[in-house]
Amino acid sequence: MWVRTLRRLLAVLCLAGLPHSPRAAQPEAISNRVFIHYDVQADGTSVRTVHLERKAGTDSEARSMAVLTWQYDPRRSQVDIEAAYTLKADGSKLMVDPAMLRDQPVQGPGMSPLSGGLQQKLIRFPGVTNGDSVVVDLRERDTHPLLPGVFSVAVMYDQTQLWDARVSISVPARVKLLADAVGPVGDEVSDGAEVTYGWNYHSANFRQIDIAMLAPIARLPRLIVTSAPDWQQISRDYDALILPMAAVTDRVDDTAEEATHGLTDRRAIAEHLCAWVAANIAYAPGPPDEARVVPRPADAVLTTKSGDSADQATLLAALLKAKAIPSELALVPFDNVYRLSVPAPFEQLNHALVYLPDFGVYADPTAGPLPFGLLPLNDYGKPVVYANAAGQAAGMIPPLAPGVASSTYTTTAHLTADDQVIGDSRTEATGPFELVLRRLAAALAKGQSEQVADALFQALGERGSGRFDPPPAASNDAAAPFALTGHFSTSVWPLLSASDHLKMPTGMRVLARPGDLLIGPLDATDMPASEPTPCYPGHQVSTVSLDLGPKYQVLQLPADRNITNDAFSYQSHWSEQGQIVTVTRDFVSRVTAPLCSGKLREEAAAALHEIQRDYAETVALRRTP
Repeated sequence: MWVRTLRRLLAVLCLAGLPHSPRAAQPEAISNRVFIHYDVQADGTSVRTVHLERKAGTDSEARSMAVLTWQYDPRRSQVDIEAAYTLKADGSKLMVDPAMLRDQPVQGPGMSPLSGGLQQKLIRFPGVTNGDSVVVDLRERDTHPLLPGVFSVAVMYDQTQLWDARVSISVPARVKLLADAVGPVGDEVSDGAEVTYGWNYHSANFRQIDIAMLAPIARLPRLIVTSAPDWQQISRDYDALILPMAAVTDRVDDTAEEATHGLTDRRAIAEHLCAWVAANIAYAPGPPDEARVVPRPADAVLTTKSGDSADQATLLAALLKAKAIPSELALVPFDNVYRLSVPAPFEQLNHALVYLPDFGVYADPTAGPLPFGLLPLNDYGKPVVYANAAGQAAGMIPPLAPGVASSTYTTTAHLTADDQVIGDSRTEATGPFELVLRRLAAALAKGQSEQVADALFQALGERGSGRFDPPPAASNDAAAPFALTGHFSTSVWPLLSASDHLKMPTGMRVLARPGDLLIGPLDATDMPASEPTPCYPGHQVSTVSLDLGPKYQVLQLPADRNITNDAFSYQSHWSEQGQIVTVTRDFVSRVTAPLCSGKLREEAAAALHEIQRDYAETVALRRTP
């Protein structure tokens, strides 16, 4: 669907992708002075003026600031650069030559043919060095609001930079604004006919690193403003936009009939239509900004056989309608957002599902081959806004139920005389975990076994080769485990130290290790324990056995670990039988809320640290005389 970032220029300033690599320690941060003013009309159109000054704190920051891009959609808005220059530390100005300003199409990784139409202003600042500032003044006229008659904006402030900012909005007195300000301080001035709202934000400190799992709009100092009075209006307005796109045409009707030929049970028909869209319509990401929030007509999606989440959801809704099965588009945050604030939809809702009320089921056509009624892990526990003319406007997707998600991983290997580890790995999964296996199975079905295995070893950071067995026949039984088996060979030397301490082989592991993901990321050691993380109930088990052969004997096994509380438990157990060393790790999460925060997050962070230490354990060996 659409991905709306910080409305173009501020998207450049707010670079808090989550999670991201830590910034190297800097003696100074980029400092920003920014003043933004909106003149908003009653119909939601607006004129925005921006004055921005960014000061470099280091040579590398100066180089990064020398080029600034401002993205916009010429079908919706017009952008004029009124002034741009480099402000040297001595107060002199190096003006940007207007002839050097460029308009160019937005291109890059992730852009699809469906994303066409976006443009960007390219500004190159001359002679930027440490201690200088880049300055730009621009004006943008927004002539086509995303929702007719609705004005909305979101501003976020990256905590690894310094800010002195003011955002002001002037509206006719009859237009009421709703705002969610976390950090900025507001004021209001009225002359009777017009009201000007303003919010100031100043930061005196910055963070060298800012690692977190929640989306920027859910955790950063921010300002979200809208003229929509409630989510009911958003629901009605968006439903009016998508209704003609989900029309049942002759082609839609024929497709629905072909996909469900011979079926009479309504649930079976719904299952087959969901599976048909997932199997036949390729995911194509939408624009990186708000250029297109209205999906394409269902016929157009059938023609291209591709689309973003809104396109695929609209097509599925049309196919269901052809079979007289009610459905509603359900707008959710794709990112880690678990609470909606004021009804400014497209800053917070950037992914589309389909809700089938007759069955109480959500479907995510972009997820791929999941059994009916299952969703990707990331969809559970999210707030949702339904597109309908009447009825419930907002709600929440229930958190993942206990007992649904499980993974069992077993590797059996032996050490050869020439120091190769040769073995077999089998992974079984249920619930959202099986989505990864099913996607791998789809690649294997195309004859890509060796390529998938090579990519797997690269991701694991190990040197090895392998292959997967042909995948099993697809099943739509949500309760039955889905399994993949692989065979591998790798050198023992990355695993065995010069002092003969052995790290157990990984094998062909394709899912998260026990202890990882369900209560937070295992490897995010720099993330503070105060930062909430998405959490899910589930059960993860792995058993790895290695036959050492005649070359080595065990001197000492690592100690077992046992971490248990009301929310989760982790056990590791080491054993030896003859020359075979086995380690079994078992993790159970019993969390019931979609977020681990407060005391639970602190307990989870401490447990993750201990679990990571457990994975670093080695077996002490000695060479057989």
